[in-house]
Amino acid sequence: MNSVVHFEIPVDDTDEAKTFYEQAFGWEIRQDKMPDGSTYTSAVTTETENSMPKNPGAINGAIIERDDKLKVPLVTVGVDSIDDCIKKVEEAGGKVVLPKAVVPNIGEYAYVADPAGNIVGLWHDAQK
Repeated sequence: MNSVVHFEIPVDDTDEAKTFYEQAFGWEIRQDKMPDGSTYTSAVTTETENSMPKNPGAINGAIIERDDKLKVPLVTVGVDSIDDCIKKVEEAGGKVVLPKAVVPNIGEYAYVADPAGNIVGLWHDAQK
């Protein structure tokens, strides 16, 4: 069984969202520079050890810029293989929204949609 491992909340104003989620829920919102020069805004919702949640079942996520594809929050499912999972999604009536992409030394991800159009993230950890 593949578990939910991450979430993403699309926003129009990252600074406003940072303030809201820190004040409303006590989350730590971090902005980290990525190898490609972009900024990734992490939403740390639970205590971590080696970047992984310490509490079973707890997950962390991100604040992302809203765009035409990602308008509402989405969950990300950890999978053993992005390619294999995409095949299963398509066989089950879903479609690829964002093809597999690689985050060097960290992992791979893609976005797929179920038959109703709901977008779900896929993640494969490079360490696995």
